[in-house]
Amino acid sequence: MDQETGENTNVVYSAIIDEKKEGVNPKPHIFYNINNELSGQSIGFINDVGIAEPITTTINIPSHVDDISTKNYSTVFGYEYNEYDGIKINNTLYSNYHEPYINQVFNIKRRNFIFDVATLPLKVLLNLELNDMLRIKDDYFRIDKFTTDLVTKKTQLELVNSFEYTLYGFSTANTNISLSKEAQAYTTYVTNLSAYTVTEIDAGYGTGWITTTDDGSGNLIFTVTQNTSANRYIYIEVTDTSTLQKITFYINQKGMFGVLDFSNPNNTALGLLLLTNKF
Repeated sequence: MDQETGENTNVVYSAIIDEKKEGVNPKPHIFYNINNELSGQSIGFINDVGIAEPITTTINIPSHVDDISTKNYSTVFGYEYNEYDGIKINNTLYSNYHEPYINQVFNIKRRNFIFDVATLPLKVLLNLELNDMLRIKDDYFRIDKFTTDLVTKKTQLELVNSFEYTLYGFSTANTNISLSKEAQAYTTYVTNLSAYTVTEIDAGYGTGWITTTDDGSGNLIFTVTQNTSANRYIYIEVTDTSTLQKITFYINQKGMFGVLDFSNPNNTALGLLLLTNKF
């Protein structure tokens, strides 16, 4: 905060201390370096001869996220709030790389199946690998183990049913999105995102405050304006025009007054989270 004007600035500083508030020297660690523009604000330092030297161009910011606005990737494992803007980091190491696998392993509908195949073409057999996905009728399975009798050419497949992903599937890791009141862009990765349509379902707060675009590489981008009133939410239906598979996003944005609408069953948990957000 600017001590003269009382306005928030785009400069953040932090002390490196332990639980006793004593200075520490941490071990080297990985972070994203973001060269950030000061945008009219300036900071400075006192040089060796006691003269203040201002910096008005850019500064290097060590960050947990690859981009302050989109936050596609991060170095944190679980959900945390970004120190720079106070916005929740949703694309974490867990959600990006571990969540789909963990969800499938502990899914109560997970079952093991054994299929016997009389003869597999040699070309298929030579390229068959563990964790490959197979489609049998309208169901999808991953290969957990397989054995082939070279005399009879019979192959036994031990399979695990798959829930989250299908061949040419259309899916995403997170459909419940909670945002702070500031204007921002939220990015989420969708598998096989190519041709699609977007339907905005008005939940009583209008639709003009949000737009949906993509970056051409599988990321959907939800851009919202600053919310100067009460909490608001909306449903966004994204439909694959080829397969007609549909993903419904529930997007909740915190308001200036912290008033919550509990008419949606998912809103209670999100609202409790937002009430603890002091940013």
